[in-house]
Amino acid sequence: MFFAMIAVAMFAQPRFSPGQNAPVRFNTMYTVIDSLTLEQIPTPFPTEDNDYLMELPHTGKMIIAYNADRTKAKVLFNGTPIKRHHSVINHFMEYDVKDSEARLILYYKDDAVFCGYIYDKTVKACKYFQAISEDDKEKLGEKLPFIKRLPTFSSDGTWQ
Repeated sequence: MFFAMIAVAMFAQPRFSPGQNAPVRFNTMYTVIDSLTLEQIPTPFPTEDNDYLMELPHTGKMIIAYNADRTKAKVLFNGTPIKRHHSVINHFMEYDVKDSEARLILYYKDDAVFCGYIYDKTVKACKYFQAISEDDKEKLGEKLPFIKRLPTFSSDGTWQ
């Protein structure tokens, strides 16, 4: 009986075939892997030097997988020494990429959520941001009170 249960469990596992599932698509689509050094972290309140950046005790790494033309990306790891419990994130979120000399912006936007990362190349700091649509905030605000604290965006692209 025990061996029968093991055999059923082994054969019940999903099988991946080329072109059918996300793990294979990930390996063929996101071929450029890059890492960013994280030396500072943004703070909500000013530091002793009246700055909004705090030096990290140890440098961290943010690992990003890009498609070939670097227009889409997935964040594989966002490892700051301070927030270890948030360092492994959702590998399925696909971000659009906007890259300039000063900043790298990874963002995702649909009708309900606008989120992403802003990495400042000169100070080597990264900040996650997110906002929900005004309509969703009104709908969910009564049931989930913490939603009222999130920033919102409107359909015309303005922030509140």
